[in-house]
Amino acid sequence: MLMEMTENYALSLGYQKIFLSTHDKEEFYAHLGYQRCPPIVSFGVHSNLLSNPMVNSLVQKLIALPQQLLQRQSWSPAGTAPSSSTQSGPPPPGPPPPPPPPPPALASAPAASTVERVSVIWMCKQQIN
Repeated sequence: MLMEMTENYALSLGYQKIFLSTHDKEEFYAHLGYQRCPPIVSFGVHSNLLSNPMVNSLVQKLIALPQQLLQRQSWSPAGTAPSSSTQSGPPPPGPPPPPPPPPPALASAPAASTVERVSVIWMCKQQIN
């Protein structure tokens, strides 16, 4: 019922296609007429202002961003002097305070030692009824 209402609302806005992502309910959505599709990227309501080459460029930059962040080293380890011999302005702030202690563990909660990576499945319904 909820999916039917969602599809009807999208149809009332003029959409003919609807996308969703799931990690564990592929069979449920397939039963409703959804099929696997390539991942999509949404730039919001103003995406019509972006050309396809610009969107492709932005997506490639987003994909490369984590690698660039790993390679960037804009900090210096503690105890090392800055590369410039002349400094201007106030001295750098002191070290941050230590983090607060962790909250007490709940007796009923299992201990989490690893995080399981979950794959995302993109699905699309071509014609909303």
